[in-house]
Amino acid sequence: MKIAFVIHDINKTGGMERYSAELIERFSKEHEIHVFASTMEGVNPQGQIIFHRIPVIEILFPIKSIIFFLLASWLVKRHSFDIIHGNGGNFYGANIITAHFCHRAWGEAINLFMIDSDKIVKRVYKKIVTRIDSAMEKFVYKSGRCKVVIADSIKTKNELCKFYNIKKESVEIIYYGIDIELFNPSNRLLYNKDIRETFKIPLDSCLLLFVGALGRKGLSFLLRSLKLLKEENIFLIIAGKGDRKYYQREAESFGVDNLIRFAGHRSDIHKFYASADIFVLPTIYEPFGMVVTEAMASGLPVVVSRQAGASELITEGEDGILIKNADDHEEIAHILMPLVKDKDLRQRIGHNARLKVENLSWDKMADETMMMYIKVLADSYKAR
Repeated sequence: MKIAFVIHDINKTGGMERYSAELIERFSKEHEIHVFASTMEGVNPQGQIIFHRIPVIEILFPIKSIIFFLLASWLVKRHSFDIIHGNGGNFYGANIITAHFCHRAWGEAINLFMIDSDKIVKRVYKKIVTRIDSAMEKFVYKSGRCKVVIADSIKTKNELCKFYNIKKESVEIIYYGIDIELFNPSNRLLYNKDIRETFKIPLDSCLLLFVGALGRKGLSFLLRSLKLLKEENIFLIIAGKGDRKYYQREAESFGVDNLIRFAGHRSDIHKFYASADIFVLPTIYEPFGMVVTEAMASGLPVVVSRQAGASELITEGEDGILIKNADDHEEIAHILMPLVKDKDLRQRIGHNARLKVENLSWDKMADETMMMYIKVLADSYKAR
């Protein structure tokens, strides 16, 4: 099979970037793989991969995105492929698209939850970018070229059908895989002490962990909830990109700055899951949230908002706890309090969380994706 992948960048740090990298590695064993991207890093092919670089200048994102769209659409059209696998609205011509995001839904979330650290100009810029991305998505999904859309969650599927009027039967759900060996409860014996010593966190304290972009993922709501928990023996590690100074000032205003530690964006995030006691993600919008399943695989009880697609995997109170209102700091504190106080409860929920996601491997995801490829090819032959 001759397969083309089209995506802005491929690596193993971002969600959709890693998704493509994992598929490319596995499919290159038996198929001819062509990659159309601006950059490709960290991919370990099992066979031949032909890389077609899309030359895009580093400028304002909406302009960069439009240039990539035009160049990729033109370059891919010059070749013949059995499967052309696109990602979102990044180019025109795919017969299979994986939807990692719905920008129309994100646009509504922006209106409901303005991110406090954003200045007025940045908020306007985000809205402009979101409208451009939404228009590109709508054009690509409704073009008629795409035969199957793969959504990363039921949440994403419902949003695509609602905002872009896609037929439900055209959308298949395939959850992201995880490396269940890398994210493993046994890591606690290896990394717990070192991480806590590095960040000056007592071994007997209850350590909360937040992973992700500091704005969209709801860090402000979590910091505010710590006001109601600061009498407990707790600390919070924050791992991710964002305006650290803003959130440091915010923590100071809440009187909890002594409880937080900033770790920045980490390539060794598995070590932080291993050291934590509770994972918290009160995100305002998250199509899936790979960090949730990574935390579950690491044996952590997860406290996550219903706005995250990965929340649909959680059985309330059994292998995780759901936040109904992400912006309600009192609700977050109310949920966290019994977990902070009860180590046995944390261990029971964390154990169940690990069991829940053990079957979400990258191999399983690749097998399910290949079945979609075969379906598209079979349908195209029937139509001839």
